Amino acid sequence: MLFKSKAPEKDKNAAAKTAEVTERMAPQQHSVVEQAAATPPVPKAGTSSCIGSGMSIVGNIECNGLAQVFGRIEGELRTSDLLISDGAQVEGSIIAHDVTVCGRVKGTIRAVRVRLQNGGLVEGEVA
Repeated sequence: MLFKSKAPEKDKNAAAKTAEVTERMAPQQHSVVEQAAATPPVPKAGTSSCIGSGMSIVGNIECNGLAQVFGRIEGELRTSDLLISDGAQVEGSIIAHDVTVCGRVKGTIRAVRVRLQNGGLVEGEVA
């Protein structure tokens, strides 16, 4: 299955408001796939783990808290919250509570909530 963000630039505020309402209405035990045009939240310094844009990792990664991916990962990624930035690539399975995709994912995403931002692409299963 292929998911690609198609939110037009003009409707950034409307898409963000729709995503906010969807978040409030969605039950916590089910997966929710959202499409939003707003930029992802930026965490405070020192509160996240990062895979830099010049990094490429092959293997399994487990992270407590927020993980940000700017580079490339091939393998399984487990974390509570995940941000896959624009230009980042993940090939493999993702297990998280909350996932925001601005880059590319090829594989399975198992999460309570998945946000697909402008330019984000998911090729695989979202459960």
